[in-house]
Amino acid sequence: MKIGIVINFVAFQLIWLLCVFGAAWGYPWIGPVAVTAWLLVHLKLHRAIARQELMLAVFAGLMGYGLDSILVVLDIIRFPAPAQLGYPSTLWMVSLWINLALTIRHSLAWLNHHYVWISLFGGVGGALAYWAGERIGAISFNDLSLGLIMVFSIWFFALPVVYLVSNWLEQRASNEHDQLKQPMKESRNNA
Repeated sequence: MKIGIVINFVAFQLIWLLCVFGAAWGYPWIGPVAVTAWLLVHLKLHRAIARQELMLAVFAGLMGYGLDSILVVLDIIRFPAPAQLGYPSTLWMVSLWINLALTIRHSLAWLNHHYVWISLFGGVGGALAYWAGERIGAISFNDLSLGLIMVFSIWFFALPVVYLVSNWLEQRASNEHDQLKQPMKESRNNA
């Protein structure tokens, strides 16, 4: 196993803990600070694909903010007052989505193109993560069963979308690279 994959996985887990426990203990800013620091390190480690990684992180953060905000507006989930930092969703929740995006081409690359597994992994993993967040005290559900079904359903579809966007960004970068190489190849052939 490559050391980079292990680092990516460990960083993901540590940042998840910082985000959730920070929010539960009344320090919701810890997660966004940790994710920002990790994002900067991650982009430096992956300079060749930094633009794609940043675009995927922004996409995931915006999508996560929208989806979690819907859960808040529908009163499916709530954030205790000490965990509030942003509205309707919180910045530390957005940070969790960004953190996840940084694993897609690294420690979670093994799932790529296996969309049934991605959906199941997203649904089950998402529900378990929100349930753990509820147990820790960072979020609460109005109705636990309904909440977990809603979270499962959202993540069942959301995680494959993140993978699709990642693959699209990778393909787009590859096409741009090929287009840049083409004029050089033609000029050498004409010389």
